[in-house]
Amino acid sequence: MTREEYKSVMHDSDICYNNSFRGMLCKRYNMHNKNFSVGGSSNQTQLRLAKNYFTSDQYQHDQDQYNKIIVLWGITSTARNEAYFNESNQRKSYFYTNNYTIAKVMATEYYNHDDEVEQLASEIKFWNMFFKREGLEHLWFDTFNHHDYAASATDHFLFSRHSPRDLLSQLAINNGWQSKNDSYHRSEWAVDSERTQLLSEIKVINPYSLHPTQLGQEQISKMFESYIESAQ
Repeated sequence: MTREEYKSVMHDSDICYNNSFRGMLCKRYNMHNKNFSVGGSSNQTQLRLAKNYFTSDQYQHDQDQYNKIIVLWGITSTARNEAYFNESNQRKSYFYTNNYTIAKVMATEYYNHDDEVEQLASEIKFWNMFFKREGLEHLWFDTFNHHDYAASATDHFLFSRHSPRDLLSQLAINNGWQSKNDSYHRSEWAVDSERTQLLSEIKVINPYSLHPTQLGQEQISKMFESYIESAQ
């Protein structure tokens, strides 16, 4: 596709579902997908959305409707956050590289990657206890980058015994990447690592936004197959 063709279909919900790893898995295993991911989202936003859902009447309804609920939860870049924007009257995520006053202040004065990873580990351990109490199957995965969480937080991670364990690195490794020490990918639609360079060249991720192509999504879906089969 040209960049213009890509932009014309990138938000088409049917195309996104049918060609995504989540859609492929649901069709393969006859499951229904509830998608809480948001483009450009922060971990803070995902935590808020999870709390909203798991404390809602809809969650109680879903427990009655479905035989099994399986949670797949992806961790994104730590260089993001969430705030309430009065101009748009809504909470939304922002990147620390955005040209917002709050982004500049947070990035220079209040952001520390290692501390963010430590806070994520605490959240992961809390949610592990919650999911166990609720009897829900669940699996975490690092999306773009390997994070060194405390060992007690990695029990329910995809590729928990691998380093790096993130999907981007595993995609690159499966396609011939041999280095294990790459730069941090901030997911800003820019080639900023060996992994994104390689995968873009071989069309596993697209060259514009660097999201997985259909080929990349198929490879990702296979990473989850054995877990889905054992969890059903």
